[in-house]
Amino acid sequence: MRFVVKWEVEHYDADVKQYCDVPEDEEDVNSLDDIFRYLDHGKENDFFDPEMQVEYHEGDFNIEYVLIADEEFKEIWRDEDYKGDGEVFIRRW
Repeated sequence: MRFVVKWEVEHYDADVKQYCDVPEDEEDVNSLDDIFRYLDHGKENDFFDPEMQVEYHEGDFNIEYVLIADEEFKEIWRDEDYKGDGEVFIRRW
């Protein structure tokens, strides 16, 4: 299943939040529940590095997925705390 994840990278020392959109294409992912399992497992095992997609800031940071879009780039899930735009910024696979 193809989907896009909007990641939030929060840099604690700089008090900055940055966002990046990362496309995913996983054969074993077939539903929103599968996406959550995939993302949670990947976060726990350091599979993802959205901090490499945003401007560098020294110090500690945290990553969270805040929005998920389907393969047609339409929002299918949003973190209730994320108040940003629902648009993802990739338009091709």
